[in-house]
This record gives sequence, C-alpha cells and structure tokens, in this order.
Amino acid sequence: MHKTTNFTKTVIGCSSNPNGYAQWFSEKNKTAFERVKSAQQRSIFENNQDIYVRIEDVPDALIKTPLQRAIQILKRHRDVRFINHEFPWPISMIITTLAAQFNNGDGDVYAALSNIVDQLDTLGGLLQPGYKQNATLLQQDLIRRNDDGSWSILNLVSPEENFAD
Repeated sequence: MHKTTNFTKTVIGCSSNPNGYAQWFSEKNKTAFERVKSAQQRSIFENNQDIYVRIEDVPDALIKTPLQRAIQILKRHRDVRFINHEFPWPISMIITTLAAQFNNGDGDVYAALSNIVDQLDTLGGLLQPGYKQNATLLQQDLIRRNDDGSWSILNLVSPEENFAD
C-alpha cells in the first residue's frame, strides 16, 4: 500500500513528500531559527550541564522558534476546542502549512501567534455564502473552497496532495 520513491510516498492514490515538506518548513523558519539559536542553546546548556559537555552539544532539535511555539499553541487549541466534537479535527498538516505560510518571521511568540490568527480570521470569509476567493490566497494557491463545497488545501511541495481530503 505504501510505495516510496525518491523521498516521495504514494499512499492510496495521493503523493506526499515529507522530506521536501520538512525542507520547505525549515526554509520558512530559517531566519527566526538563526536568531534564537544561540540564546536557547546557552539556556539549555546552562540548565543541563550534567547532560551536555559544551554548548555546541545541544541539538538543534531542542531549539524552538516563535513560529514553532505558535504552531504548538494552535494545535493545543485545536485539541481542546474539538474534544468530544462531532466534526473532524483540522489535521496538523493544515495548521502547520497555514501558520508557516502566514509567518512573517516575528521575533516573539505573541507576535507570531497574533499575526497567524489575524490571517486565519480572514479565511473565515470563505465560510460565508457567495464569498469570492481572496486574491492573495488565490495567488498563493493556498486554500480554496471548490464549487462543489469541498475544500482544497494543497501540499505546497506536492500540489497533487490535498490536506483537506
């Protein structure tokens, strides 16, 4: 059922590229990562000197940018909001894709979250009857409400994959 070729997986008729997606996300997050890396590495090292011999030993995976923290908050909000709810939860890939695409490289978690939520709020218009597609969203080819009422939120590195399926 799963076929892997050149880091692209085909799962039940749709294509996915997890390595390409990770690279895309890393590129979106790069500037903020470089900005926070040194201070976070130092803090982690100072609080865990029994684990790490040098600051450089602190792995990059422990460094969290404002975008990553904002995504964690959005996912937690989703988890609480949709507990015992009859509707399906928004999948993590949708939250991550929209947040990363709306990311402005904000320097703190509040600014990142505020910006992402403001832009998500504009998407609420897509739920209104007769709402015309937002030109900016169409240019980004990020999210569409199709004529049949279904949604398209495309994987930006594998456009044949619709996260809204």
